Amino acid sequence: MGSYLGWFMEIHLNRLEAGPVHLEFDAPVSRLEDRVTGGPIQIKAHLARDQDRIRLTGDYRAEVMGHCDLCLGQIPLIMAGKLDLVLCSEDEDKPEQWDLELNLDAQDQDYYQGDKIEVQRYFQDQLILDLPPKLLCSPECRGLCARCGADLNHEPCRCDGIDPSNPFLLLKDLQEKHKKQEN
Repeated sequence: MGSYLGWFMEIHLNRLEAGPVHLEFDAPVSRLEDRVTGGPIQIKAHLARDQDRIRLTGDYRAEVMGHCDLCLGQIPLIMAGKLDLVLCSEDEDKPEQWDLELNLDAQDQDYYQGDKIEVQRYFQDQLILDLPPKLLCSPECRGLCARCGADLNHEPCRCDGIDPSNPFLLLKDLQEKHKKQEN
């Protein structure tokens, strides 16, 4: 079994001909910048070949920063997870979309193309899947005021005096200012 340490982005399939390969490397979070920043993602991966299929297993760990979906404040996140995936050759016959049957016990599967596999991509994707659907700095987060933008966790709303049930009140103020300017 080969073992490789370092910053690997992809592995050539001919490395698997001699037997399983173990990889330990750091990957950037650059593909994830719309959800999290920071990193890197520390990855331990194991690849083994079975004819045209490759079994990719391993785990990852990353210390990243996310943004609260309500107040946009930064949230430190420690992410850790596992991956167990079967990669099939793109040349292998894929089932037609209407022939697919949902099998909850089936192993996760994806397709690779060419003679190399971009290993870190699968772990980056797994990290995205492992993120909570809604990132909150705390369960009590009050978010931002939709009108004035005040962070309601740290300051009061600055739109006092505006009747929220009357959206035309702002227009009335503008009309009064315009009349004063005409006089």
